[in-house]
Parts: sequence; C-alpha cells; structure tokens
Amino acid sequence: MSSLPFDRQIARVAFWTTVALATYFVGTTVYSLLFAAKDPQPRQLCLHVEGFTNCPFFQRSAQLAKAVSDADTDAFGEASTVGWTRDEWQATRKAALWANIPAAKVRGHTTSPFVWVRECSPGDAKKDASVAFEKVHFIGGNDDFHEWNDERPSAKKVS
Repeated sequence: MSSLPFDRQIARVAFWTTVALATYFVGTTVYSLLFAAKDPQPRQLCLHVEGFTNCPFFQRSAQLAKAVSDADTDAFGEASTVGWTRDEWQATRKAALWANIPAAKVRGHTTSPFVWVRECSPGDAKKDASVAFEKVHFIGGNDDFHEWNDERPSAKKVS
C-alpha cells in the first residue's frame, strides 16, 4: 500500500477539517433557528415606586404607576410599589436604594419616593427580587415621574 505524498496528506486533513467545521457551524445555526427555546414571556417595562407610606408624593406616584401599568398592558408589566414607615425609610431604605440605583445617588435624590423603570418579564421580580435593580432607568421623584409620563410617547397615555 503506497502512502500519499506529504503535501497531499496536508491538503486532505485541511479539507476534512474545513468540512467538519462548516458542518458544525451550519448545524448549530440551523438548530438555534429551529429548536432553541425562545423567551417564553414578552419583554415589557416594569415601574417601581418606593417611599414611605404616609408620604402624599409616594401615594400619588403609586397611583400613577398602577394606572400606567393597567392602561397599557402591552408595554408595561405589573407595577411594584413598596411602602415603608418614615423611620425605616430614613434609617435604611434611602441608602439601600442609592447602593442599588447609582443614578439616584449621582442626581442626589433623597426624597420619597424613588421611581424607576426597567425591562422585565411578567412575574420575574416575584421569582427573584434582585432583578428589580437590573438595567434600571432612574426616573426620579413624584414630579419627575409625572413629567416622564406626560412626555412618554404612547397611544395609551394616562392623565
């Protein structure tokens, strides 16, 4: 049995390596297009409002967040509203929110409420509360939130 010249052996190895790599990449691409799991939940925006419960600005922002979420269910998931006592708010929550929402600290926001929006899937914050601080866009306080609502482009705007 005669062996092939060395340069032909190299060419054969290169050919089959190219075929194997092409098959792998075509196969994985086709598989991902046909069978890969799609995000089962549509992405929406979720509004979050935190403040101290007796604060009238917190209450107004909580009402607006619920109204926005209820009026435009295609774009918005369920609003999250968390109220604290004034003492809890002053003692711990402002500092915790500053740690989790750097834009609030940069802007020097200290008053109740803190309002932010993030991209979400329905129910994700109930499964894992830490996602409430992922990819956050800090809106501000009550006045900022009402201004944000007035300026946002939407066919389902809330007054």
